[in-house]
Amino acid sequence: MMYTVSQVAEKLNVSPKTVYALLRQGLEHYRVGNAIRIDDRQIQMYLDAQKIREDSAPTPPPRKQAPKLKHLRID
Repeated sequence: MMYTVSQVAEKLNVSPKTVYALLRQGLEHYRVGNAIRIDDRQIQMYLDAQKIREDSAPTPPPRKQAPKLKHLRID
């Protein structure tokens, strides 16, 4: 099945502007005259590529400790 930009935006719960950005970034699509059509297989491939596995979440970098100000004297 082929979808319009508006239909894809609704399906992904994003704005049409976001869908146009995805098209510019390489989401495969077809142009028929002035109309853009996106195959549902391409949408599914995009979603699969965006899938995040729980065990693959990046760990935050260790926090740097604040410098110790031993050299300062308070009189």
